[in-house]
Amino acid sequence: MGFRCETKESFTFIYRAKVDNELIEHEYDHVLVGNFHGNPNPSRDEVDAWKWIDLTTLKVDVQQNPENYTHWFRISLDLLCPSTEPVTTYSQSNSNPLLKNA
Repeated sequence: MGFRCETKESFTFIYRAKVDNELIEHEYDHVLVGNFHGNPNPSRDEVDAWKWIDLTTLKVDVQQNPENYTHWFRISLDLLCPSTEPVTTYSQSNSNPLLKNA
């Protein structure tokens, strides 16, 4: 995104989800958190689109338009911000007993 900031690992998790073309994502993800006060300057070679919105608006948008967000992002958002309504509906195919805090 064209900036640097200190980050700290907040948590890790493993998930498995069916995606398009009968493919399956099965990933071990690390979620890093940091603070940045400025204007992002993403490289056009690396970023197709981005938006800067507040957390409440993001949670509502993910809830209303889950197809616009990756599985890992929806899971991460739920784990990072549990005080609001969850955005992921867990089912047998994507529930994960291996979610773990770092």
